[in-house]
Amino acid sequence: MNVVTCAKGRADCCKAPKSAQMGMSIWGLPAGDRRRKSLANKGLIDYIGSHDGGCRTKGGGGAMFSWQLDDELALLFLQPDMASELFRLCQRNRDYLSQWLPWVPHIQQPADSATFIRHSIEKFARGEGLTTAIEYQGEVVGVIGYNQIDQDLGKVTIGYWLAERWQGHGIITRACQALIHHAFEEMGMEKVEISAALENEPSRAVCERLGMQQEGITRRAERLADRVVDHVHYGLLRDEWLRLRDL
Repeated sequence: MNVVTCAKGRADCCKAPKSAQMGMSIWGLPAGDRRRKSLANKGLIDYIGSHDGGCRTKGGGGAMFSWQLDDELALLFLQPDMASELFRLCQRNRDYLSQWLPWVPHIQQPADSATFIRHSIEKFARGEGLTTAIEYQGEVVGVIGYNQIDQDLGKVTIGYWLAERWQGHGIITRACQALIHHAFEEMGMEKVEISAALENEPSRAVCERLGMQQEGITRRAERLADRVVDHVHYGLLRDEWLRLRDL
């Protein structure tokens, strides 16, 4: 996925915004002993429309559960009524996103986005992932989340994409900071992973600014619209993150 880096130093990139740190627990993700808690037990779905300070309305519609990271950036739990908006965003950025994302050609109508959202909610309820829309200055500009939550190994995999127009604002870096902080502090995870195409320099730069270590390359890892790409894998362990955070 094409993203841009922030101008902050590596240590700063390991710290979540203060407002994000304060609001971590509202997601209902497992904390403490991860083997005894599941997302379904205290899931975000139970909070929608009922959690004080976490829900708001968008465009006069129903309640929307949001995680406010700072004054201009928030993460919104994907809901079925967001399908048309998400589809339009994909449609406007189809050529741009297709450079690095294999699923773009399969999104041909709002119903396809609705299917994606439904699957994301089901995955969340099983405790296997969390997918959110990225809202920047009141506009949905992309998607980020935990593509995989592995309770047995104590690790999460972060994935994301951002519309071309909003590159250059540090959006992905800030959102990753919050998700990394949440994974270690609230979920009790031991590792965070991100993978990117070998040629995707902007996304790789984000991983490096977050203090992640390059762990290896998988050759012929993914087929895109016009080629097969290799993947480079980055990881960040809890003790590494703690050291960087405290710098």
